[in-house]
Amino acid sequence: MYNLSVKCPPEWTIKTTNPKTRVVLLSPLDGDMDKFSENINFIVKEMPSAQEISLKDITAAISKNVTSQLDNFKLLYSKKIKWNNSDASEISYSGKSKEEQLPILFIQRIALSKNKLVIATYTAENAGKDKFLSTAKQVLNSASW
Repeated sequence: MYNLSVKCPPEWTIKTTNPKTRVVLLSPLDGDMDKFSENINFIVKEMPSAQEISLKDITAAISKNVTSQLDNFKLLYSKKIKWNNSDASEISYSGKSKEEQLPILFIQRIALSKNKLVIATYTAENAGKDKFLSTAKQVLNSASW
């Protein structure tokens, strides 16, 4: 098994019910009218050591997959970063969810480290995207594996 450590803000909720996702952190709702919890989800997958795949290839595959899942997809930026002392990609994009047509912003970090693929995604409603952005970046930066 793999270890993942992340600092959860005290007012956020931790959810671990999805078998595909290691952990999901949910922001508090902004009253009765708010129907969307900004969230950060972490996925950790074991990668076969014999498999020859690069971070660039994984990032491209994830980006291609996302474009098919959103209407009005727009890539905001894509850059290389260091994350938990590993080479990583950070991509940000926006679009509308196909079901609800809700405008959403995503910031996604992808790292390939020690035969582990770690993907973290911050998802925010476009209207309130900045409210938890600073907190989300602190959570992303706190991740270690």
